[in-house]
Amino acid sequence: MPDSPEDKRPFVIAVANEKGGVGKTTTTLAIGTILAQKGYKVLFIDLDPQGNLTLSLGYKPHDLPTPNFGLATSGTLFAKDSYRTDDANLDLVFARSLIINDEYQVQVNTGDDTYYLSEDLRVVRELAYDYVFIDCPPSIGKIMVSTLLVSDFLIIPSQVEFFSAFALKNMMELIGVVRREGNPGLPYRILVTLFDKRNRVHHSIKNQLVHTFGSGIFDTIIEIDTKLRTAAILGFPTEKSRGVKQYRALVDELLDYIQNLQVA
Repeated sequence: MPDSPEDKRPFVIAVANEKGGVGKTTTTLAIGTILAQKGYKVLFIDLDPQGNLTLSLGYKPHDLPTPNFGLATSGTLFAKDSYRTDDANLDLVFARSLIINDEYQVQVNTGDDTYYLSEDLRVVRELAYDYVFIDCPPSIGKIMVSTLLVSDFLIIPSQVEFFSAFALKNMMELIGVVRREGNPGLPYRILVTLFDKRNRVHHSIKNQLVHTFGSGIFDTIIEIDTKLRTAAILGFPTEKSRGVKQYRALVDELLDYIQNLQVA
């Protein structure tokens, strides 16, 4: 069994981008699954109302019962109401109780709903996991802000296309807000996804991203892989496809980075 990160408390990783279709859920699923295969205990928290992460793990999101609590008071321990998966090291929380009418809204009866959601998310610090992955909705709002306030690390999947690259500007502004509002040390890395090495425009935009963000980008690049397109339906593939190998390389890079964070 590997050592737990950061003094045996869960290391919380948010996966977020305001731009949809960039491989956010596939990335969450891939990294968490690979870590579980390595022997780490992993909790997925699906905060996206669409429930794609939940669906990829074999559950129908809207068939799951809504936990019998609200967020009118902090610390509702929603994260303890988890579901088992086919992997003994992987559990899932579909936080349906945080969402009203499938909109990106937080269900609370008090004024400061960002505070209460953040307090509920802090509950994961008490749970017996090595890593917690929070899949955020593709929208900058209270759910994403609350998640980043309690996260140890942020992964921003991004395609090398104009609109995806443009959305990174808003994500950088959000990181600045979160750092000022209560998580001053929040580190991040941008992950290039759905990369087509035959596409000259992809190479051009990738080079621009590297020039702009430097060490803020993972060295590992996730190329287009048809095997990964089925991940939302069939789960993360186990065969050694190109995409699987690249995500395994990404996990190794991530673990090295986390270890260096803890040593610093």
